[in-house]
Amino acid sequence: MISLGLRNVKVEIEADKIFTVIGRIDAERRWNWEKQLQAARPYLIQIIGSEGGADQFVEAVLRNYDDPRTCSTTTLHFTQGYVT
Repeated sequence: MISLGLRNVKVEIEADKIFTVIGRIDAERRWNWEKQLQAARPYLIQIIGSEGGADQFVEAVLRNYDDPRTCSTTTLHFTQGYVT
């Protein structure tokens, strides 16, 4: 941001209490992730290079969220700066 000409840059970071979960995520959070990954699918295909690869990626992400041995964290980044 400084390279864009902003000064007095301030950044605040905090854990998102809605999406940070210890263990398996619940059905509502899983549905939300399914929708987000569905919306990202065209970009995943482009980045990964195939529909099958994108599907495997989505399955792996959801499998991780379904695993009771995992912990998923989401952070919020609030950034502020002033143009001088």
